[in-house]
Amino acid sequence: MDERIPTPEDLPAEELEKAVADFIDRDGPGPDEMPSSTFLALWQKFEAERQSQVIELEQDILGGEVVLSVAPTSPVPVEVSGNEIRLDDGRRIVVRLRRSRQRIPS
Repeated sequence: MDERIPTPEDLPAEELEKAVADFIDRDGPGPDEMPSSTFLALWQKFEAERQSQVIELEQDILGGEVVLSVAPTSPVPVEVSGNEIRLDDGRRIVVRLRRSRQRIPS
């Protein structure tokens, strides 16, 4: 039976967040103290996962219309069509642009 200690790569995001929160919340050293190298590895994984969830969009103005597109640097699979952004998990973001309500001084 394999009883190896799980590494940060083995943990789902929820467990990773809990491990980080438990580490921060602890009062002092104890029998289950986490080595700082493990904590830093967990933190690095947490940050990498957080960064991988960033969706970058770009905009162009063509013929007076704003056109959105997914930036090539965006690692999250999304689809942009017109004013709608569809995420791979089924969620949709609809962008509605409106003209400025401020009067331009003449």
